[in-house]
Amino acid sequence: DRELGSLNTLTVGGGVKVRLSGQAHAPTSVLLQVDGIFTRYVDALYLTDRRAVFSALSVETEFD
Repeated sequence: DRELGSLNTLTVGGGVKVRLSGQAHAPTSVLLQVDGIFTRYVDALYLTDRRAVFSALSVETEFD
């Protein structure tokens, strides 16, 4: 049974932040974060592994 058996998971990820404006007092940036996940179910009969990718894209700015 997948819910009762053991599993192994490997997660790898990273992110990048790019500054769009050169203003020191009110900077604007774009951020991208990507995570990859691999899961192996040891005792499962039909479902042996699972792969997933999570990503987030955001805009960050400061106001004075």
